[in-house]
Amino acid sequence: MGSVNRTRREGTVLQLLDEKSTQKAVADTAGISIKTVELMLVGMRKYVGTTTTSELVRVIVDQPPQ
Repeated sequence: MGSVNRTRREGTVLQLLDEKSTQKAVADTAGISIKTVELMLVGMRKYVGTTTTSELVRVIVDQPPQ
């Protein structure tokens, strides 16, 4: 798989999820709605080809920085 381009907000959401936060806690911390977090994760999972959020976080966090 090639590198995954993501926005700063997507990076923040993934980082917070990697820290074992809930989607609600991520939304509160990032100052966005829970629906925004959910839609963002759906889009990223489709783009990366994963089926679960934990798999998405693992795939992206394990990638070396560009």
